[in-house]
Parts: sequence; C-alpha cells; structure tokens
Amino acid sequence: MGGTGRDVTSHNQGEANLRRLAAVVAGSNDAVIVQGLDGTVSAWNPGAEKMYGYSEAEALGMSFSELVPHELVDGTLRLIARVAGGEQVESAETRRVHRDGLVLEVWITLTLLVDDAGQPTAVATTERDVTARNRAEANLIGLAAVAEKANLAKSEFLSLMSHELRTPLNSVIGFAQILEMNLGDHPEQQNVRYIYEAGQHLLGLIDEVLDISRIE
Repeated sequence: MGGTGRDVTSHNQGEANLRRLAAVVAGSNDAVIVQGLDGTVSAWNPGAEKMYGYSEAEALGMSFSELVPHELVDGTLRLIARVAGGEQVESAETRRVHRDGLVLEVWITLTLLVDDAGQPTAVATTERDVTARNRAEANLIGLAAVAEKANLAKSEFLSLMSHELRTPLNSVIGFAQILEMNLGDHPEQQNVRYIYEAGQHLLGLIDEVLDISRIE
C-alpha cells in the first residue's frame, strides 16, 4: 500500500510539473517550437505565433524548413541531426523567415527530447527575434563612425585655422613691437602698446581653443 501511495504521489507531482512547464511555455515571449526528427512541427506556442505570423493550427504538421531561408535549409537539417545524435550544440544566431517573407535574425537554443527509454523523439527550439536589437547596434556603430569622422574634420579645421590666424597675428604683434621701440616717448607709443597687448591676448585665446579641442 505504501509503495502504491508513493507512486500515485509521484505521478501527481509529475503531472503538476508538466502543467507548470506548459504554462511557462505558453506565457513565454520567445518562440518555443517542437519538431519531430523528420522536421515536422508538433508544438507551437503563442510566442511562435507572434514571431512568425502562423497560428498554431496552421503551423502544426508544417515542415520546419518553411521557416528557414532556402540557403540555410541543408545546414539546419544537419544541425538537427547532430542534436538528435546526442551532440551538445551551443546557442547561436541564425536567420528565419516570417510568414510575409521578411527575414528575421533569430537567437536559438536547441534541446533534444527523448522518450522514457531515452530514445530521441524530437528537437525543441527556443527562439528570440533579435532583428531590432541588431539594427539598433548597427545604427549606433554607424553614428559612432560619423561622429569620429566629424571629430577628425573639426581637428583638421582647427589646425588649419590656427595656422591661418597665427601667421598674420604674429606679423601684427611683431610690427607693433618694432613701432613701440621706434616711437620712443612719442604720444602714440601707448596706442601701439595696446595693439601689441591685444594681439598677445588674441594669440592666447587661439591657444586655449586648441587646448580644449585636444582634450575633447
């Protein structure tokens, strides 16, 4: 009697675990798809409906190859065969095809399903659409490249302007010094001094602008 009671309890716990697992699969935003070893879809959760556009009724019995770009079908079948043979396959990014023909970039994880005797019966895939994420990353990389190009252009511009401004400014400062020495005690000497000091101030501002640019 005791053994029978434990068996019943274990059976009930097993059924409860299966119900919880089914609830998790049904509520997952990821696509969870089960396909037989011949590639026929045998399970299709709401996440798969949302990702691929096929209802569960439409997907069940469909060949999994219909979700795969033509050029990837052979490789996908070989991958399934490797998993069915017991090989551990790392999660990977691949491409899939939406019902409307749109190609999706998808992150997949494969799991081998076996019967009570340990014999392989099907392969389950958990799939996540990463198309939008990849596009966002590509856009960020593109924006970074544009920003870098703009920064280089700014540096080149400042370097050129520094040269173009310094050349005449140094001439102004130099001639102001000569005039100041030649004028001696002439009343206009102070005005020439103003020109010299203003030139030096402007030269300092140019140096500060270039220093800020280098820090950036």
